[in-house]
Amino acid sequence: MMKRLKNQSNRAGIALVIVLGFVAVLAVLAVSLMISMRIERLATNSYAETTRARQLLNVALSRALDDIDEEMLSSSSLYPPSLMYYNQGAGRIVESNLLKGIAARYAPANYTSSLPSSIFLRDVTVGTTVVGRVGYLAMDSSGLVDINLGSLTNRHRGFGGGREIQISPSILTEIKTLSDFLDYRSNTWSRVDTLAELYYAGVKASVIASNNPPRSIFTYSRYGFDYDPEGKEKVYLGGDADELESRRDEITEALQKSGVANPQEVFDNLLDYVDTDSDPRSLESFNTEAVPMINEVIFSNSLQNAVREIESEMKTVSTYNVYMTVETWFPFADRTNTGSQISMDSGAVKFSPAGAAGALLQKLIPDPDTSLLPPGVYQRTIPTNHVPNSFALTTFQWQRIATNVPLNNGRMAVRVNLDGDLFVLDNRGSKVDKARPIGTANLIAGAGQDQRSSFQVSDPRLNHRTDAWLPLEFSATAGTPGQMNNPQKLKDMGEGPSTMYVRDFPLDQFKLGVGLGTVGELGFLSVGQPWRTIALYNTPGQPLHPVLDYFTLDTTNQVRRGLVNINSTNRAALASVFYANWLDVAPEAGGPTVTVNAAFSLADNLIQQMGPDQTREKNRKLSLLGQFDQGLINGINGELTTLALSNDATREAIIRNSANLFSYRQNLFTIFLYGQSITPGGATGVEQRAVAIVWRDPEFDDPANQTNKTLLRFYKNL
Repeated sequence: MMKRLKNQSNRAGIALVIVLGFVAVLAVLAVSLMISMRIERLATNSYAETTRARQLLNVALSRALDDIDEEMLSSSSLYPPSLMYYNQGAGRIVESNLLKGIAARYAPANYTSSLPSSIFLRDVTVGTTVVGRVGYLAMDSSGLVDINLGSLTNRHRGFGGGREIQISPSILTEIKTLSDFLDYRSNTWSRVDTLAELYYAGVKASVIASNNPPRSIFTYSRYGFDYDPEGKEKVYLGGDADELESRRDEITEALQKSGVANPQEVFDNLLDYVDTDSDPRSLESFNTEAVPMINEVIFSNSLQNAVREIESEMKTVSTYNVYMTVETWFPFADRTNTGSQISMDSGAVKFSPAGAAGALLQKLIPDPDTSLLPPGVYQRTIPTNHVPNSFALTTFQWQRIATNVPLNNGRMAVRVNLDGDLFVLDNRGSKVDKARPIGTANLIAGAGQDQRSSFQVSDPRLNHRTDAWLPLEFSATAGTPGQMNNPQKLKDMGEGPSTMYVRDFPLDQFKLGVGLGTVGELGFLSVGQPWRTIALYNTPGQPLHPVLDYFTLDTTNQVRRGLVNINSTNRAALASVFYANWLDVAPEAGGPTVTVNAAFSLADNLIQQMGPDQTREKNRKLSLLGQFDQGLINGINGELTTLALSNDATREAIIRNSANLFSYRQNLFTIFLYGQSITPGGATGVEQRAVAIVWRDPEFDDPANQTNKTLLRFYKNL
C-alpha cells in the first residue's frame, strides 16, 4: 500500500511540472505576441509616417510648381526672375539639410553655394489637424548646355539643334578630356539623366574633374517654336515665289514691323532671292539676281600724229580714238557667270566740240547722220567669264582719221554726252541689269596731257538710278578699272561694300550643296539704299532690323532639343553656342570659325546688351544677337587668325549661323523637396527628402485658361 501511494505522488509532481511548463510556454508566447504586436504596431506606424512623409513630398512638389507659376504669371515673366524659389512668409524655419550628401550634385555647381541653409515649412492639414509640414528649394536650371547632345555633329548652320553646339573643355571646364568624354558618352553611358550621375560616372571614368563638378551644363532640354515679341505666331517664309506672293500682305506687314522703310520693294527682292531664275522682276528696282552688274564706265581717248606721203605730198595724218570701258562686277561667292554681254541704246553716247580746243576738232565730229560707232555695233561680249567676286572690262571704240587737222598745242579734245541706258544681257539675250550713268565728260588727248573721265556707281544694285552714281572723276588716272570703286568714298555708306548672295531656291527646301535656308539670309536683301541691306546687327546710322523676331521657317511646332536659352546669364553656355561658328560670306562658302576667346567676347556682349533682369525675364527677341557694334567687331577680329569680319556678309554670319541654336521657350528647375510627417499625438514623425527636375513652357499651353504645360522629367527620393 505504501509503495502505491509513493508512485501516485510522483505522478502528481510530474503533472504539475508539465502544467507549469505549459503555463510558462503560454506566458512566453503571450509576451512574444505582445512584443511582436508592439513591434508590428511601431513598424506600421513608422511605415505609415514614412508613407505620409513621402506623400507630403508630392504636396511639396505641387506647391513648388504652383508658387513658381504664380510668381512668373504675376510678373508676366518668360524667364525665371530669380535664381531660386523657396517658401516665404509665415511658417516654421528649419535647417533643411536639403543639399547634404549626394543631393548637391543634382544642381549646377555655380548655384549651390548661394542656396540658403534653411527653408520655410508650411503646415499641411486635414480639417484642423496638422498631418505634416512641407518645404522646398527650387533652383533655376535654365539656360545651360544639354550635355547629352553637344558635339553629336559638326558645327554647321544650326539645323542640327543642340547636336551642333561644340563641347570645348576650354569653355565648359568641367569636361576634363573631350575625346574620352565623347567616347564614354557614346559607347558606355548612352545618356545621363542627372548631373549627379554625370559627376560620379564622369569622375570614375576620369573625364569629369573631381574638383570641378558640372556648372554650365544640364541633362535635359525641350523647346517649342518661338513667338514674335507680341506673343503671336511668327510669319512663315517658306515656299516658292508664288506661295510667298499669296502671303504678300502678312510678310510686308512683318517687314514693316521690323523697321524696313520700303517693305513692298524689299518683298519683291525676296521673291527674286528665292525664285529659281536669274531674271530680275524689274530693271527699275534694286532687286538682286546673281548676274554681272555694271559698276563703272570710263571714257578715255588717244591721239597719234604721223607724217605720210599722200598723193605725192607730205601730210599730217591724225588718228583719234575714243574708248568707253564698261566695268562689270560679279560680287557673288558661290558661282560663276559665262556668256554675258554689254549693250546700249543706239543714241546713248554722243560727241560734241569741247570748248575752244574742240573747235579745232570739228572735222572729227560726225555729222548728225553719221556716228563714230561702227554701224550696228551696239553690244560687246564680256571678254572674260566671271568667276566668283570678279571684275571684267568690256571696251567700245570709236575712231576718226583726219588729214592736216590744225591742233591746239598738239592736243585734241572732245565732249562726250552719256545720255542713255547701258544693259547687261545674259547668254539668252535677256536684259538682266540696267545702268543709267547720265552725264557729260570732257576728254583731252595729246602732248602728254591725256585726261579721262570716270562714272562710278556707289552700289551696283542701284545703278539704274542716276542719283546713285558718284560725282564724275576727271584726271589722267580717273577710275578704278578691274577693282572695287574707291572705298574711301563708300566707307560711310550703309554697312559698306560686301559680297552678295542669292539663294535661287525656296528657303524651306533642301538645295543641293547648300542645304536648307535660314531666316538670317534676309540679311542679304538690299533695302534700296547704297550698301544697306536688312541689318541683322546695329550698323552706322541704322539700328538692326529684328527680322529674327518676326519670321520663321518652322510650322510644325516639333519639339527641339539642346538649344540654349537666349536669356541665359551663364557665360560659358552662351559662349558654347558661338564657338566654332562659321564666318562665311555665303552659306556653305567656308571660312574661319569663331575661336574660344571670340566666343566669350560675344557671350559677354549678349549678357551686357540684355540689360536689367526685367528685360531678360520678358524677352522673346532673338534679334538681341545683333546688339553689337564696330568696337566688338574689331575686338573679335583681334582674336581670330585672320581679319575675317571685314564685310557685312561675314559679320552677319555670326548671327545667321547661330540663331537656330537659340530660343527662349524653356524653363528648367531643379527642385529639392522636404516633407515632415506629424503623428496623431502632434509629435514630429518622419523626415523625407527628394529631388525633382521639372520643365515648364513659358508660353501658354491653353491661352483661354492661361495654363503653362509642365513636365516632371526626373524624380528621386534622397
